[in-house]
Amino acid sequence: MIRIELSKDYKELASLNKVVQDLHCKLYPNDFKPFDHEKIEIFFEKILSDSNGFAFVAREEEKAIGYLLCFVKLRKENAVQFEKTLLNISQISVALDYRNRGVAQQLMEQAEKLANNKGIACIQLDHWSQNLIASKFFINNGFEYFNHRMEKKLKTDYTLSLRP
Repeated sequence: MIRIELSKDYKELASLNKVVQDLHCKLYPNDFKPFDHEKIEIFFEKILSDSNGFAFVAREEEKAIGYLLCFVKLRKENAVQFEKTLLNISQISVALDYRNRGVAQQLMEQAEKLANNKGIACIQLDHWSQNLIASKFFINNGFEYFNHRMEKKLKTDYTLSLRP
């Protein structure tokens, strides 16, 4: 039986992050660094010290098998937009041996419960375009594209000198 728990255990979360960090590094090696456990621990410790940061860990018995990292974000009103509070899902990952067993679905349901408990009516996330499995999962969970982010890579002397 799988259970989902709210967690601030940054060391455990750092270990769980390896799967997603390795994937991102493989797909986008110019954007993502190779997994470094010590640095990832520091990263998680810092973001989970923020009162708006939340992490859920999926467990089978006592073994951690996946996680979801999310943040409550407030977009302040300005001249062109209304104020909006939303839950932003930053990361979701399930260990390879536990995929296709409903673990990610249970993690998403916990994020929805958190949003409901906080009176938040909108959950947002983004994913990398080459991660087609994530795209299909999010669409199957009722997410819709509302914004498209694009980039153009320039070939200049400056950008060429930044990479080996």
